[in-house]
Amino acid sequence: MKTWESAVIGLGKIGMGFDYYCSDRSVTLTHASAYTQHPNFKLLCGVDPDCLRRKAFTKKFKLPAYGSVAEMFDTHQPEVVSLCVPTRYHFEVFN
Repeated sequence: MKTWESAVIGLGKIGMGFDYYCSDRSVTLTHASAYTQHPNFKLLCGVDPDCLRRKAFTKKFKLPAYGSVAEMFDTHQPEVVSLCVPTRYHFEVFN
C-alpha cells in the first residue's frame, strides 16, 4: 500500500495543539498526530508563522517546521496537506 507524504499548515489547536501533551496514542485529536499514527502516511513537516509553535512541533515530532508555505515547498513536496488555519485565512496562506 502507498505511503502518502504529508504536511500540516497551521500548528495551532487542530494542527497539533489539542493532543500535544497527551501520551496516550489511542487519543488522536490533531492532524499532526493522525499522520504520525496512520501506517499509510508519513509526516514530513509543519508550517506556522509563530516561532514558538514551530519549536514545539520540532520538539515533539523531531521534524522541521517552516515559517511559510513557500519556505516549505523549497525543501518538501508533500502529496497531502492539512490546512489547519481558520477558514478566513485559507486563500491568504496559498496566495
